[in-house]
Amino acid sequence: MKTIRQLALLLALSIARPAVSQSVTGQIKEIDAAKGTFTIVGAKGTFHSWQTKPTTEVSLNGNRVTLKELTVGTAVQVSPGQAGFAARIISPPPGKQAKKMAPAQSTVKVPAKANKAAPFVAGHVTAGQTVTITPKKVWWTGGGSKKGKYVDWSGYEPHPEKGIPWMAFVAAVGKSEFWAKGGTLSFTVPADGELLLYAQDADARGNEGTAEVVVETSIAVPR
Repeated sequence: MKTIRQLALLLALSIARPAVSQSVTGQIKEIDAAKGTFTIVGAKGTFHSWQTKPTTEVSLNGNRVTLKELTVGTAVQVSPGQAGFAARIISPPPGKQAKKMAPAQSTVKVPAKANKAAPFVAGHVTAGQTVTITPKKVWWTGGGSKKGKYVDWSGYEPHPEKGIPWMAFVAAVGKSEFWAKGGTLSFTVPADGELLLYAQDADARGNEGTAEVVVETSIAVPR
């Protein structure tokens, strides 16, 4: 039979030992490296917020890093430590391949020579995300018969029997293509893949100019 002293010791140990919590997987929604805090959105859109300590282990592609090297949209697995603190942050989550996610917001310059065969890669996006692209300055020209005739991201006048206008700005994911038809280009990502940006031109060798645009992506909800 255990003595009263032994029972008291066991009770003290059970109180002192923190409860073991399960790891949580999701994508970073907010991060403040200066304060050492971050929030992720996990399965079914649930949010989880943590603080970090100097002892928090942060791993990116198998390398030890600091919190400031993680960005919004990064997929992570978080192992909780003491209440409200993260003990370990791993990116990508174990069993998943690392991918460069398209930032929540970025300004990019797409050269006129970028076409479907050699596009500008903005990053990885996932099905269900919303992508919104707004032009800052798009002024480019095709070669051949249009050489020197600059147009904006709507491209040249569309041919009635052809789809996307020549030199229109195109955003594509997989086999799905979306192109500028007004002041803003916005669409829902149909399937996981790379967000590709380019000018509609099969032969871009004579093209000149640049499309400077702002690309915004919503936070993806892990499945």
